[in-house]
Amino acid sequence: MGRIFIENHGGLRIVVCRFCKTYLTNRSELISSRFQGSSGRAMLFHRAWNLDYSEAQHRDMMTGKHIVRDVMCRICHKKVGWMYEFAMEESQRYKEARVILEKALIDEEDGFPDPAGALETHEQPPASPKFETFGGRRGIRLSTLSRSDSGISNRAPASQDSVPAIQESP
Repeated sequence: MGRIFIENHGGLRIVVCRFCKTYLTNRSELISSRFQGSSGRAMLFHRAWNLDYSEAQHRDMMTGKHIVRDVMCRICHKKVGWMYEFAMEESQRYKEARVILEKALIDEEDGFPDPAGALETHEQPPASPKFETFGGRRGIRLSTLSRSDSGISNRAPASQDSVPAIQESP
């Protein structure tokens, strides 16, 4: 059968399968906790991991017709909710590709802090320098530098021994 790989994306509050405690998602992925599932209250998440998906099926739900897939825990194979594949009504399209996890089938637990602090502050990493592609290779875009600051010259080298000057891209 092969190895089963389990993903863990951390979080200060994590959501796990009630039956085997496998990591499913974290609280920061929560969109709404005001949904109703077949076993009671349910929560809508942007993303969840470590799930297996059933075949797509048409369902008439309280909010209209949808195409959904049941989602099962990858380890214990218990159903924990469903994923919205397609919503027939325009007003329900925000649910597409989102996951419902039923509260009766999951648990919330304390997670662990991110040592870099990104989870608590939701800061974006610093922007990388601008790159330009040259024949399939990436290089620093020289046009972002001014000629006087960069020391780049368009003149030919004075001798054969010196390194040719780098020319700016237009």
